[in-house]
Amino acid sequence: MKHRFYALAMSALLLAGATSVRAGDTPEGKSFEVKAPSELSKTVEPPEKLAKAGKIVLCTELGNPPGGFLAEDGATPKGFNIDIMSEIGPVMGIKSQIVNLPFASIFAALDTGKCDAVMSNSAKTPARVAKYNFVPYMTMNLGLMVPKGNPLGLKTYEDLSGYRAAVLVSSTTERLVKEASDKAVAAGGKPIEIQSYPQYTTGVRQLELNRVDAFVGDTMSIGYFVNLTKNKFEVGGTPGAPLTIGIVVRKDDSEMQDAIQKAYVALYKSGLVQKSAETWGMAGSVSFCGADSVCP
Repeated sequence: MKHRFYALAMSALLLAGATSVRAGDTPEGKSFEVKAPSELSKTVEPPEKLAKAGKIVLCTELGNPPGGFLAEDGATPKGFNIDIMSEIGPVMGIKSQIVNLPFASIFAALDTGKCDAVMSNSAKTPARVAKYNFVPYMTMNLGLMVPKGNPLGLKTYEDLSGYRAAVLVSSTTERLVKEASDKAVAAGGKPIEIQSYPQYTTGVRQLELNRVDAFVGDTMSIGYFVNLTKNKFEVGGTPGAPLTIGIVVRKDDSEMQDAIQKAYVALYKSGLVQKSAETWGMAGSVSFCGADSVCP
């Protein structure tokens, strides 16, 4: 019922023309102290600096449902990532503080110490692994969301040659679509008209208004929007192998990585991870790392 309430509220905002589902009304860097959805006891010792601060600061982007977004009141973070982040602090015996940032700014905030970790559907790419440590928690595919019936037959990144595609700025999908466009041009074809937006909700709105021919993003979010818009859209294709998604910490902070890894395992063993995924309609679109299994 809770999921249905927020889904209906979001649908009304999206279809009425809102381009950010409230997240755009939230100042960059706004912090939220979130209430944990359960009453799990402390099972993990926090790093000394977190114990002294009494909290862990986690950066995310609140325009990416069902991972993270603001409720209808414009002040309450909701979503799968929010459920997990809100519990990471309490299982260490401290508070969780969530900071809303555009995805394009999120790693700079981590670099400068404005947050202790990032949880925002961040893919474990070679470039990021070279700079950061990851706590992997799930795998999922990237996909092309297109109008129902896929009239243009768009299934791969290469199929987008000569067409318009919406992507999240500074994302893995943006990089892959740019690479496909360069490849098409080098082969004598047409470039892809890439439109990069700061939030998924804005890109989906462009597809609804026929300003782009496809929205390229992760299947976790695409599945949510397909259901939200009553199957007005569909998944045209899921090119490429599944991506590993993780919580990101600084390379020099192995103690933080270890504590967050233990916290995630505790949440998985408690059943909270699976319960939250069901709440936000993620069944079938992602695969989770278990307490004993390891994501690639």
